[in-house]
Amino acid sequence: MANVGTFDFTKVAVNLAGFVISGFADADDAITVEPRNDAVNLITGADKESVFIMTADNSVLVTLKLLPSSASNQVLSNIVLSILNIAAIPVPLFITDLNGTTLLESLKVMPQKMANWSSGKNLSSNDWAWLCSDGTYNVGGMT
Repeated sequence: MANVGTFDFTKVAVNLAGFVISGFADADDAITVEPRNDAVNLITGADKESVFIMTADNSVLVTLKLLPSSASNQVLSNIVLSILNIAAIPVPLFITDLNGTTLLESLKVMPQKMANWSSGKNLSSNDWAWLCSDGTYNVGGMT
């Protein structure tokens, strides 16, 4: 018999620098975690002998898409400005999906840049990009 699961976005928790982030955009990719490099590369010589190269870089890019009305935009702005203008000290990021076993835990996170801002007839999301240099990243299933 096939397994059937349910997913509830409200069970996905994001904590950045000790702040709970909320007010996510209504998007299929409101939170994305993307490895910045391939984990393994392959080099093949002229005689077809090959070697696998394991990369030491397990960094990821995390993007958080927030509604323009989200109070978390100001929290993230304050964190970014503090890091860029006062103390260039990385902050921790924890993402936990209580629907299953997916998680990200990183103690060394820095902003890639301030989110873009736009205004017009329709409001678009504010996309916050964060670089994680270390940590644990697991894509799990639903329980």
